[in-house]
Amino acid sequence: MMDLNKKYLLDKELGFGTKLINPKLRVSYPTLPYIALKKKMRMELLAEEMRVLYVALTRAKEKLYLVGTLKDPDKTITNWRNHIAHQDWLLPDFERAKAKSYLDWVGPALIRHRECVVLGDGQICLTEEISSHPSRWTIQQVKGEELVNHSRMIKSEMMNCSHLFKKVKQ
Repeated sequence: MMDLNKKYLLDKELGFGTKLINPKLRVSYPTLPYIALKKKMRMELLAEEMRVLYVALTRAKEKLYLVGTLKDPDKTITNWRNHIAHQDWLLPDFERAKAKSYLDWVGPALIRHRECVVLGDGQICLTEEISSHPSRWTIQQVKGEELVNHSRMIKSEMMNCSHLFKKVKQ
C-alpha cells in the first residue's frame, strides 16, 4: 500500500494523477484524478492480495497453520462478531475493501463456523450451510507475554543442552 502514498500515480487506463501543491502554504491537496487512481490501484492491490491468500490456503495437503497478531484483540473480534448474522458466503464488497490484513478477511469467515467457540462468544451463525460446514480446525489465542516467557524458557533449555553437548564431546 506504500505505493499509493506517492506524490503522483500513473495508470495505463486512467493516466496520470498528482497532488496539487500550494507553495505559499506549503501544503499539498489530492486532485480528483489522483483520488480516482488511488482508489483503482488500491482495489487492484487488494484483489492481488486475495489471490495470494487463496493460493496459500488451497495449497495445504494435510494441515495448515495460520499465525497472526492483533493489536487490540477485543475490538477486532467484536468487529468480526458483527458478521455472524451475514447470510452469504462472501463478505460484502465494502467489508472486503476496508481490510488492512489477511485476518480482516479470515476472521469474519472463521467466526461464523461452529468450531469457532473461542471467538464466537456462544453466538451461532444463522445460516445452517455456513455454520455446519464440515471443515475441522481449532483456534488458540496466545498472549504476547506468554510467547516471550516461552521463548526465554526454550533459550535457557538450549543453553543447558549446549553445555551437556560440550561435556560429552570432550
